[in-house]
Amino acid sequence: TNLPKPSAAQLAAKSTDFTGVWRVQFKGDVLGRNRPDTVVVNTLPVTAKGQDQLDHFDSDRNPEWDCLPITMPQILGYPYPFEITRPNADTLIIHYEVDELTRVVHLNMKSPPANVEPTPLGYSIGHFDNGDLVIETANFTHARWGNGRGVDSSEKRTTVERYTLSEDGRSLTLHFTMTDPEYLTKPVTDEQRYNLNAGYKLQEYLCDPATARRHLTAGED
Repeated sequence: TNLPKPSAAQLAAKSTDFTGVWRVQFKGDVLGRNRPDTVVVNTLPVTAKGQDQLDHFDSDRNPEWDCLPITMPQILGYPYPFEITRPNADTLIIHYEVDELTRVVHLNMKSPPANVEPTPLGYSIGHFDNGDLVIETANFTHARWGNGRGVDSSEKRTTVERYTLSEDGRSLTLHFTMTDPEYLTKPVTDEQRYNLNAGYKLQEYLCDPATARRHLTAGED
């Protein structure tokens, strides 16, 4: 079927406060996301522990085959859209279509509360700096291949995202920094860009582990 053409209102839409539905401008792979499943091409500055994982790379351990929650930086470059909303002055929410994940970004907060429970997407604190949206995240859980293809991430990982809104309100530029002393010898940076996808409604996303892993057993008796 042919997709409906955007309306005049959608074509004229813009964001003034980072809210809206955004879709990534797909680009060359920096962190090993888009290689063939059986290939690992490391671009990460790994520690000995990280190198050991790469030396024993097993494509069957891909967390996507088990429908595990996607974490950063992978979720930042996925070809599925996400929506940013501002329910109140102290909160920014990012809804991702992939895995139907939700991040709550706490504004006007200097540090996480004590005893924050770690999660795959961590605990995020945001503020505005010269018009940019800056999000600092910590309190991650350990994640299989969380730093990139073949390299896990630890509970010590931290990330910083800086989003810059274009003058016309129709694109976002992200500068991303990730640190993880357990698996990375130095911070890793990346850049990404997103386009406003006005009028789009996030779709239901389903992942069934039995289906996701079916290709791994297709040749078995």
